[in-house]
Amino acid sequence: MHQDSILVQEILTGNNEAFGDLVRKYYTLVYRQGEAMLRNQQDAQYVTQDVFVKALENLASLQDYSSFEVWVRAIVRHECQNRFRRSKERQASVPSEELPDGNRGVEDDMVLSEALGEVISAIDELSET
Repeated sequence: MHQDSILVQEILTGNNEAFGDLVRKYYTLVYRQGEAMLRNQQDAQYVTQDVFVKALENLASLQDYSSFEVWVRAIVRHECQNRFRRSKERQASVPSEELPDGNRGVEDDMVLSEALGEVISAIDELSET
């Protein structure tokens, strides 16, 4: 039986240490995927925490326990998209008089945000494999 399957079954029967084992096993993968998508270490740290909380909360809905890695990668993608969306909404809600002097930084941020949005859309179109 696949190691992830065993760990998921143990978690679902109440073994909290098994969840720690999954976190240790996948922490770096989740963090790196988040950092690659968000291009920000602090955001990647927040997303990593959120991903593992979501994974634990929804673990019972995982149908194929051996596909935990694929499933957790999908959660990362979803959480990064949510964080990116919220960031864009906050930027749009900032009154223009609160923007910093010199539009170069703001324009650069807008270009980067648009590029990141395109990357996220392209990633969404990829198959899970």
